[in-house]
Amino acid sequence: MDEVMMATSHCDSPPQYGTVVRTVVGSLLWIAIIAAYTPQYHRIRKEGTKGISAYYILNHALFSTTTLALRLSHSVFYTTFNCVASGELQGWRGYSASLDFLAVFVQWMCAVILLVVYVRHRTPAVLPDQAPIRRLSDWQPEEAHEHKLTSHKMRRMLVAYAGATLPISLLLLIFNVHPTFQNHRLHTAIYVVFWSIWVALLCAVDAFLVVFQFIKQLKTVGRLRTRGSLSIVSVLLLSIVLILLAVTQFYRSRGNIVLPRERHVSFGRFLQLFGLTSGKATTRPYSSPSTISRRRSVQNTYYFTRRSTLDRAQSFFSVPTMAPSIFYLLFASLFFGARADFWIYKDVQHHFGLTYVYIIFLNRMPTCDEAKDVEVYGSSDDVSGNKRGVRVNFSHADPYAPTLIEFNTYFGHYTIYGDRHYDMVDLDGHVVGRCHPDTSQTFKCDRPGQLGYQVGYSMIFCSSDIHA
Repeated sequence: MDEVMMATSHCDSPPQYGTVVRTVVGSLLWIAIIAAYTPQYHRIRKEGTKGISAYYILNHALFSTTTLALRLSHSVFYTTFNCVASGELQGWRGYSASLDFLAVFVQWMCAVILLVVYVRHRTPAVLPDQAPIRRLSDWQPEEAHEHKLTSHKMRRMLVAYAGATLPISLLLLIFNVHPTFQNHRLHTAIYVVFWSIWVALLCAVDAFLVVFQFIKQLKTVGRLRTRGSLSIVSVLLLSIVLILLAVTQFYRSRGNIVLPRERHVSFGRFLQLFGLTSGKATTRPYSSPSTISRRRSVQNTYYFTRRSTLDRAQSFFSVPTMAPSIFYLLFASLFFGARADFWIYKDVQHHFGLTYVYIIFLNRMPTCDEAKDVEVYGSSDDVSGNKRGVRVNFSHADPYAPTLIEFNTYFGHYTIYGDRHYDMVDLDGHVVGRCHPDTSQTFKCDRPGQLGYQVGYSMIFCSSDIHA
């Protein structure tokens, strides 16, 4: 048995792989990408590069590199990567889930090959004294900027750009479930702010390059009054295929895409999150709808006031303001009859490209408004003494079946042992409750303010004599 700090999100809610039809269509699309580049490869090898702007080829390669970096950084596909990398999706389902990355990678490789073919078969610039006999006024250089953008510069710029962007995006993809960025609020805030700025920068560069590459090519065609070796068939096919690919990928990922509706709340969270990274935030938490819901829901059911990932960042600098919430919690426990029976849930949250796994305690299935305000506990190695938190051991066979749960909260310090028929024991060794595995309850809620969603899975049900 290993103690698990983090676990992958459930890969079937929503499904991270497509149906057979969508998988076949996705496979045909990335094959069609290769077919779309083929006419241009053949044309350059046969006729050279006359009429094809070097800036068009270079900017197309840079655009493809940016698109790949953006795909690696896109939070919508982080869950897919985690499911495949963890081995939860294998075989056909793993291939189906990987198509979103595979198609973009194939397109990037085709763009790089196009640049290599262009450089190897590049037509030398024609000098005035080497031009055919004609009127001097009719002479036009075949590439006015040949001397500025040499083949060596093209190769060097592409290698430098790819070496700067792809590793950063790949690290963001790999570290999206790393414990360092899950259990430490400062690290998480730095990650989220950097990720947000990086994605915004890539989007801006991507939009610029997709337009700039065609501007340079249109100028070249207008100057030479001929398309030369440029394959119109290849350009049209590539445009159609990329549009179809974008449509199918949007259709596949629309279940994970949630547009923010609470604009002012989200912006306020971002400002306080940004203040966390600079160490200068002193503002008091605003009275958001989640705060109002928190106070209302504490009086109706037994669960603990939750601070979301970004709410944790804002309350990090305003601990005194948490006193009223604690008072409400204690008041509700004493006068509203907190019950002794409760469930222990695994709470999986996806916020701004990050995946978080927490443990929560509930006495019933929550509504989505209630679920966002539940107190969450991250997995910890040590919850002894005054160290609040939850220590969980999972079995190798089932990541949702704990073999040991030790929790140290404000209502007590207890341990549930799987090898003791799930007895709940206090620090003195007395059995204070009986528990058993219960996976019958599941909830899923969209979180527009965090561009993500929250999924809860019941693991254990307990009947005890303790009172929160």
